[in-house]
Amino acid sequence: MTVAGVTVATLTGDNGLLQKATNSKGETIKAEGLERLKLAVVASYDTNGKVDTQNLAKNLSEIDGLKYINNENQEVNVLENTEIQLTAKFKLNGYNYKISDEGKVTYKKEGTVDNEDIMKSPETYYGKYVTNYECDGNGGINLSENQLGTWQIFYADDENIYLIASNIIEKNYIPTGRNGKSVSMYSESDKIQ
Repeated sequence: MTVAGVTVATLTGDNGLLQKATNSKGETIKAEGLERLKLAVVASYDTNGKVDTQNLAKNLSEIDGLKYINNENQEVNVLENTEIQLTAKFKLNGYNYKISDEGKVTYKKEGTVDNEDIMKSPETYYGKYVTNYECDGNGGINLSENQLGTWQIFYADDENIYLIASNIIEKNYIPTGRNGKSVSMYSESDKIQ
């Protein structure tokens, strides 16, 4: 009986074989989508080394299930004549991707925005709480729950994003820069108390 119990736990636990297989399948699907988008971009460069958005739309339209997230934040099917504005966001098999002006394709974790998102529409993000920033206290990696939500976007211009403290801040938790190219955003209702 003990052997059977161990076997069931090995298969079905949080860190069991079935969960690991599910996670692995998800990583494979995400990576496959990334590669398909990269191939479409490579086939879309013009003779000047720039991404031709008309060719890009044609190449992307051949990817079944690909959705373009337009400026109104609506998901639309990509057709040969879809007008794509770079930097552009896409969704494929439940995963989010981004193609930059230069043609770099990246995976974008759900619920994150990057500097370009904020710069395009700063008013949308005013008052939002941020995480994933660098600070002297711990380098910005995995801030503890009591430190999350202590900084909000106050203002953004063409070059900078200004944060304001929403609480009393210890000196070690003053932002000194960005950790990577994306920042996790959440609204007041999601704020961790």
